[in-house]
Amino acid sequence: MAKQALFAGKNVVVDKPFTVTSAEALDLIQLAKSKKLFLSVYQNRRFVSDFLAVQKIIHSKRLGKIVEVTMNFDRFRNSFNGNWREDLVPGSGILYDLGSHLIDQAIVFFGLPEFITADLRNQRGGNANDYFELKLDYPGLKVNLRSSMLVKIPGPIFKLNGINGTFEKFGLDVQEGDLTAGLNPESKSNWGQEPIEHSGKLSLLVNQQDVTETIVSPPGDYRIYYQNVYDALVKNEALLVDPKDAMNTIKIIEIALESANKKCTLPMEITV
Repeated sequence: MAKQALFAGKNVVVDKPFTVTSAEALDLIQLAKSKKLFLSVYQNRRFVSDFLAVQKIIHSKRLGKIVEVTMNFDRFRNSFNGNWREDLVPGSGILYDLGSHLIDQAIVFFGLPEFITADLRNQRGGNANDYFELKLDYPGLKVNLRSSMLVKIPGPIFKLNGINGTFEKFGLDVQEGDLTAGLNPESKSNWGQEPIEHSGKLSLLVNQQDVTETIVSPPGDYRIYYQNVYDALVKNEALLVDPKDAMNTIKIIEIALESANKKCTLPMEITV
């Protein structure tokens, strides 16, 4: 459908994860470039409070050299709802669904890894993977990405360990729940602001003294993405979500599927 729209001369926004294969993603990118058209991918979890809080911590460099990061995106659903994502079809499973969010966030934070190791499982006995654990290896840094459909008691969604201490963050962004409940930015004040109890905790060793701080998250706002779409089209500003990032996300998913099948660590392959 995206390809047909580009052939029809339309600028295109594609929902994540973008495509099923990285070859399809590259095809769309090259087609959009040849026709001088706009192409972007809706990676909304770059515009949520938890992501923005972690980005703030990383940019502050207060943790010193970061050596390990764990990112979780868990749910509890011990039955099946008949959704196509649970069928044995191309692009189904939790790795494409929720994994595309975590992989995209890791790319924004740290760039592309050198090596990928994946463990995929079907814990509920259905047709598609409903659990994954990915290890992304960077020079001096290990990034763990994990998602499961059988987590009844949520743990931290982000945990960063550095030379100077640890940052830990509980609680997912509130926008999706508010939208599902029929709320919107005009009907709810303080849109995207999470409850104060979801604030992250930063624990540091400063001059041999323990220091613990509460880090209030910036408010999330999906609308930032669409404002950027407008600015890119009208003002020729740079895209916040480059389709090449989304293509690399798909490439990492492909390598993860191969890694899980072969039960081995594989190198990252750069498509372009």
